Amino acid sequence: MKRIISCVLIILLLFGCSKNSTSITGALNLRQDILKGEGCSFTAKVTVDYSDRSYSFTVDCHAQNNDSLEFSIVSPDSISGIIGSISEDGGKLLFNDQALLFEPLVNGQLSPAIAPWIMVKGIKSGYIQSGAKIKGGYEYCFNDSFQSESIQMVLTVNALGDPAFCEIFWHNSRILSIEISNYRDL
Repeated sequence: MKRIISCVLIILLLFGCSKNSTSITGALNLRQDILKGEGCSFTAKVTVDYSDRSYSFTVDCHAQNNDSLEFSIVSPDSISGIIGSISEDGGKLLFNDQALLFEPLVNGQLSPAIAPWIMVKGIKSGYIQSGAKIKGGYEYCFNDSFQSESIQMVLTVNALGDPAFCEIFWHNSRILSIEISNYRDL
């Protein structure tokens, strides 16, 4: 009898542990697809959440496997045409008589213009905290480090496994959201 109970407990333990690993399989597959190719491209509608107001802009993005991301702002018209690139080493903006000015976030350390880069970096190298099946796809939670001052990211993927929506949090408050369309691996 003890042997049967022990076997049942071991089976339950094994199936319980494997359930958690399958819940993040989609996030691992997405990471692998980006890393095995040349990167990814997508259109991102970024919304910046300040406590008293929000701003939105749309960018076409091309992320490469060398941890760089190039973007071109497509809307609103007042800043359309600004292009830029972002990497671990920094970023640059190129524009013709146009200004891109956002109040920095995260204690002055984060510009909203790098939101798509943060998303791709989180997918490629962030700690995958959890995953859950939701209506029409999956939702994955990422953390950029193990430090208490880390940025958290919640990524929603559609039934095809492509990113569809991303929220970026700092101290449990959403600071950025990204609607993703036209996603493709390169």
